[in-house]
Amino acid sequence: MLDVVFREDDARARCGDAAQNLSTLRRIALNLLKTETSKPKEPIRGKRIYAALDPSYLEAIIGLRQM
Repeated sequence: MLDVVFREDDARARCGDAAQNLSTLRRIALNLLKTETSKPKEPIRGKRIYAALDPSYLEAIIGLRQM
């Protein structure tokens, strides 16, 4: 799932702890997108793109504001 949504296999972070830290952040983001319920029919990849385009939707996913 991480490779499909975030293209994790193409990541270039290989020095130190960068790869593990980015992987953890991607897992957190994936779990937040999975639990988001205001757009139940939208695929995870679509939710990610929509969150990038709409700051209020991103805030709702993160939990800063209710939609």
